[in-house]
Amino acid sequence: MSDLHQTILRSLTVSIAVVALWAGPAWGDPYVAVSTHPLAVVTQGDTYLETQEGNANPILSPTGPLTKDSGLLSTSATYGCSSSARATSWADYGSLGVGAWATGSSAAGYDAFGYSDATTQFYDIWTINGPGHNGQTGTVSFQVHVEGMIIGMYYVSGVSPGSRWSLAFDNWTSTVGSWDYYANQPCQGGDFNFSKSFVFGQPFGFDFHLIVSAMGFQGNSPGAAFYESTAAITGYAVADSAGAAVNTFTTTTGSGHVYPVPEPASLVLLAALIGLCATRRV
Repeated sequence: MSDLHQTILRSLTVSIAVVALWAGPAWGDPYVAVSTHPLAVVTQGDTYLETQEGNANPILSPTGPLTKDSGLLSTSATYGCSSSARATSWADYGSLGVGAWATGSSAAGYDAFGYSDATTQFYDIWTINGPGHNGQTGTVSFQVHVEGMIIGMYYVSGVSPGSRWSLAFDNWTSTVGSWDYYANQPCQGGDFNFSKSFVFGQPFGFDFHLIVSAMGFQGNSPGAAFYESTAAITGYAVADSAGAAVNTFTTTTGSGHVYPVPEPASLVLLAALIGLCATRRV
């Protein structure tokens, strides 16, 4: 691959990353949002024969669930190569899902690659009231279960990984993620804790983002990341300013969504089961 070709790929990856890191509108009312961005390209050396690009504009809704699915195919019958990409997003309050897959089939003197990414998020506003605690600072700890898989991918030096997933909380202040250039991983995810300070009796906002990307390149090297139904809040716990569990409280949400019944604080606050993931067929 020529230096110029690598530069083109790098520029595409950077521009797509900007789309993937879209943080939504200014915080205000609760909302859910999804965005997909497939890209399918066939090239001859450093000259593009055909390029197709999906709509990268995010879709917003004050209510969930919200979905978006985009797919592209770029072919060159004359030169015997093709590429394809597809991305899907799903969002509701407390639950997110994304999927991305891409591939390219090359012929002598020609390259083909696909790239896709998907971003999904929700933003909600909570008010937690606790007898004897209102007006005081507290901490809420969310437990989020992530489940999915990353399969075959292609790595190009200087270009972002071909397939990856990432979960972000509270305007990107906390992020977890995983990627692997070559390995086929049957299950990547786990249970993660994200904590936020708040004041009892006063509304506060928070968001969760789930992002995946996939690149498939020459030689029929497919890339995929399947996280289509798996980033869900499975429990939350509340503690006072000293870190002691608060077990008597009420929670109201701006979205009206009913989140999972809180687990005992001692269990949720200690849960950090990174790397554990239930079996899932895709």
